[in-house]
Amino acid sequence: MPRYDYCCEECFETFELRASMAKYKGYLKSHRPRCPQCGSPKTLRAFSPVNILSPKAKQPGGAAGGGCCAGGRCV
Repeated sequence: MPRYDYCCEECFETFELRASMAKYKGYLKSHRPRCPQCGSPKTLRAFSPVNILSPKAKQPGGAAGGGCCAGGRCV
């Protein structure tokens, strides 16, 4: 099930929701979830990079993939 990361504009808490793509497209895309920390409806979808390893990452000396940029944080 896909994971959607959010950030609260009030307390800057980051949290995740797991929902089917149908539920996201039908509800979450147009309705902001409330922050579990402070209850604020002022939440934004946060960028969350996908961690995919290339075949070379499994080899000695290969580059392992990883998150960078915002790393799922509220910026």
